[in-house]
Amino acid sequence: MAVGNGRGDGARTRAQYRLAQEIADTRQRALIGGLFYLAGWLVVGGFGGAFVRHPVLATLLALAFAALAFARHVVRPPPEPLHGRRWLAWNWSVVLATATLWGGVTVWVHLDPGFDPAHAAALVCTVAYSTAVAHTYAMRPPVAIAAIALLFLPSVVLHWFARTDFPVAVALTIYLAYLMLALARSRRDYDSRLELDWQLREQRDSYERLSRIDPLTSIPNRRSFQDELQRAAEHARLEEGRLSLLMLDLDHFKYVNDRHGHIVGDDCLVAFARELERAFGDGFVARLGGEEFAVLLEEEGASARTRADEFRAWLATRPIQLAERQVAMTVSIGVGEYGAARAQNIDEFVRNVDRALYRAKTEGRDRVCDAQAAALTH
Repeated sequence: MAVGNGRGDGARTRAQYRLAQEIADTRQRALIGGLFYLAGWLVVGGFGGAFVRHPVLATLLALAFAALAFARHVVRPPPEPLHGRRWLAWNWSVVLATATLWGGVTVWVHLDPGFDPAHAAALVCTVAYSTAVAHTYAMRPPVAIAAIALLFLPSVVLHWFARTDFPVAVALTIYLAYLMLALARSRRDYDSRLELDWQLREQRDSYERLSRIDPLTSIPNRRSFQDELQRAAEHARLEEGRLSLLMLDLDHFKYVNDRHGHIVGDDCLVAFARELERAFGDGFVARLGGEEFAVLLEEEGASARTRADEFRAWLATRPIQLAERQVAMTVSIGVGEYGAARAQNIDEFVRNVDRALYRAKTEGRDRVCDAQAAALTH
């Protein structure tokens, strides 16, 4: 695991979020639905005498409804939502197969006089299942419409052809229109909820990012640095990797503010942060506060010290270039390697590097001091 740059990759896109939510919602809403179809057939088939008159077919239908209910549980969504479209296709196939089977049951119930005692029960179940689809499967309207058609249209058509059922046929037709309106309304409500959830997530993520970014320099702040240091140190322990820390403090920065003003001082801090990112782009650069910065590098201490000294020398000979002026600056740097002393805790490691920085300041500034040497002196 490489030391991050502190910027992050950002949240998933709106389309990815919607897909993930659709998968989660479809999974949750589909789990128990299949059992109601099985229960409906047991009621209709039982009171309609199907298990007595046609025991084999009635039993096969019960097993088919049970198998379709089980199919909703046996295939789980993949961990990665981007691979979930195939699962959605499978789940909707199960829903449509169940709707087709129930549509066939309603045709049998309507045409076989033996089902007369259960005719009303079958019609109630059909209305209930169709209503459930309209209100709970609004995330995919075309497929939901297909499911409602498979469930409901057989009853509508058969009642229109039966002259004695004309009032029921009219009522069912009106209810079918209601189902389409309910589906459209459910779709709008579903879209509105997802959009609101997405905006809240974006706002939360934005606040989280802002809490980890220094508002002046737009690089990670102390909080972000501490978290990254913990992760990098843990990685160094587990993977026997190298980790070095640079702590930097601009020399005589109060003089810059006093001479040029705080606005120029802020501009210098921003420019200095950009130079740090340029010089240590492979590491983690952060502002700890004021004129103090830190850099994490996945490399041994000797290499980190060399790079720190090269940066110090480069800054000493090149004034910070601002829009209207140049400001000469130098920097003192403390350097330490965590990989060389894994037994110490992370707080002790940071204190040692901070002591090295303090030594660099007290010995004349514009220099690099090694934490190991500073610890021996201390």
